[in-house]
Amino acid sequence: MLRLFEKAYLKGEPKAMAHCAQTLLEFNGGSSCIQIYVNQHDFFISRDRIEAVDYVAEAPMWESLADPNQAAPKTEPQLAALYSDIRDQISQEAQIIEVVFPHPVVVMQVFLQRVFAQVIQSHLEKLINAAQGSSTLAFLRVLALARFSTAQLVNDIKAHDFFRSSSSISSSTTETYTLARRGSDDADVDNKASVGVIQAISGGPGISALSSMLDQQLEELFGQHLDNSRYVERECKSLTELYASYLLQFARWHRATNKAKPTNTIFDRMVNQISSSANGTPGTTQTSGLKSLLKLSGISADDSANPLNEELPTTPELCESDGQLDLNVAEKLLTWHAESVGRMIELSSPSEVPKNVFSLLKTLAESFCKGYIETALETSLAQFSSYDFKAEPSLKPMTVIKTADMAMHLWQRYVTTAIVPLAAVSVNIRREMSIFNNHILVRIENKINSVAQKALECVLSWLSISLAKQKKLDFKPKNDELDFSRTHTEACAACTEFLNTTRTIVNQSLSGKNSEIFLSEVGVVFHSFLLEHLKKFPVSAMGGLMLTK
Repeated sequence: MLRLFEKAYLKGEPKAMAHCAQTLLEFNGGSSCIQIYVNQHDFFISRDRIEAVDYVAEAPMWESLADPNQAAPKTEPQLAALYSDIRDQISQEAQIIEVVFPHPVVVMQVFLQRVFAQVIQSHLEKLINAAQGSSTLAFLRVLALARFSTAQLVNDIKAHDFFRSSSSISSSTTETYTLARRGSDDADVDNKASVGVIQAISGGPGISALSSMLDQQLEELFGQHLDNSRYVERECKSLTELYASYLLQFARWHRATNKAKPTNTIFDRMVNQISSSANGTPGTTQTSGLKSLLKLSGISADDSANPLNEELPTTPELCESDGQLDLNVAEKLLTWHAESVGRMIELSSPSEVPKNVFSLLKTLAESFCKGYIETALETSLAQFSSYDFKAEPSLKPMTVIKTADMAMHLWQRYVTTAIVPLAAVSVNIRREMSIFNNHILVRIENKINSVAQKALECVLSWLSISLAKQKKLDFKPKNDELDFSRTHTEACAACTEFLNTTRTIVNQSLSGKNSEIFLSEVGVVFHSFLLEHLKKFPVSAMGGLMLTK
């Protein structure tokens, strides 16, 4: 009877197959003919003959995968073609299985298990391995793409007419039988080495059990990449790599300018790693992932002779603009983080979202706040502290305040609208997140205040030095007519010019009330300087007239 079923199967005679299947069902549960039908199916045999899919890293999609400035692809051509083929095949098989087998749900379950275990799993492994060899970002994007496409496939299968038409049949079946599932040598339906796997099923698996099996297959396909904290660690690693490479020149300029800056953070260690790797021999240390990071940093991956560890800001690789804060850069860092958060929501279970989004927020804070904003503020503070006042101090480092303030406004709005709501279901994590964010804001606010205070000290110190240039007899002229024509002394001209410069820089650096308070403080202190200053010099009648002007 089994041979008759096999012959009818090869000839494509569904009526004869149905007769044999009914007979074998009453004889031994029908497991033998089910295994023949699945194991000898042309869908699996023909795919075994096809050479392994080779994902070429030079293809346009693969070039954009590692570029965070390019949108993440929604589909992958070969995977989309495979899933389209599977959809068509399942639609075709559903019609045949319902005609041939007394319990079509059982057969469909075995067939689908084989599809997932042999066809889909092997294809996804090749796809994900190819992405993993490209870069961390490419791996994460492909992982999200593959899971989304596979979830869509599962939903489409569940929505097939087979599931609706078979539900009434399976629910009314009360017969108990044993289904022996024997996998082929090359692929077992459960991915196990054993040849016979026995499953006792009461009344058949039913549509609900078949749906559960599909959900389980989906979870098993991606479980090794998403279990525990492995996935979110990769997301954090990807963000740190991207930020460190993009801010490489920025970090190098500030290290060269501010020698005292500590370099023991995760962000700084990643900068060191990228810098040192870029100095390696071409073709040995430079993987495709490293090349994409170097390209992002603006350094040619082939230019291994460039001394990346050179700490002189006057070298050709560095210029002053490399060390300036830029709101466009801040927006880009937040945009990359938003993509990571969106991907995390899709790939994480709802219960893990608060914990994972907090981990991603910490990673962003390490690079955005500490590695970018605070680094610039610390360098400005160091520049003000290092002035020796042999020449007029430059107040240009003060301009960092306004950009830092605007960047932190972007940060606060992003955290408030996009991050904090994701932790709403966990009161503890939301409270920790709020405390963490407040500490960051207070720390940066204190640094901004320190820069402003140092700038104020430099302004007042230079005004004091400028007043010291006053000559003893400037206000007691000997040649009255000649000296009266000279309305400004050297000290007066120096102070006036410096005060005008100070006002311009302060208005560029501070806004509104802050600018007014800073300039008022300069005015009040300078006024007291003048009162003490005039007490030191003799003033004649003509000198008094000069002072009034």
